[in-house]
Amino acid sequence: MAIGSLAFGKIADRAKNPLRLYGVLELLVGCFALGFPPCSKGFSGLSLVCAGDRGLLPGLSLAQALLLVSLLLIPTALMGGTLPLLTRHLAARADALGRNLGLLYGLNTWGAVLGCSAAGFVLIAMME
Repeated sequence: MAIGSLAFGKIADRAKNPLRLYGVLELLVGCFALGFPPCSKGFSGLSLVCAGDRGLLPGLSLAQALLLVSLLLIPTALMGGTLPLLTRHLAARADALGRNLGLLYGLNTWGAVLGCSAAGFVLIAMME
């Protein structure tokens, strides 16, 4: 996420319409979310092949860790780019900047809490 925040933070400063770019990033994240289950099933065989060189963590090889990073790098970078774009959009209204940014940060934090909770307690159980 830090990679996306850094990259899109620089882009946000030059963007004519950061809100539109935010929408594009969210659509791309959604496309990755829809494509992730079939893609991860396709990588399960490759993961078994990579399991031969254990050593990074118990039950996880370096090759498997690199495979997971490659699967998650693009969507997490896109997610990291959304907050700088929204911040740049809200910064255009200087009269309510503090309130708007505080509200944005709070909503972003609660979205992360709810998303992680749903994934951990509901969505994984639904896939079994």
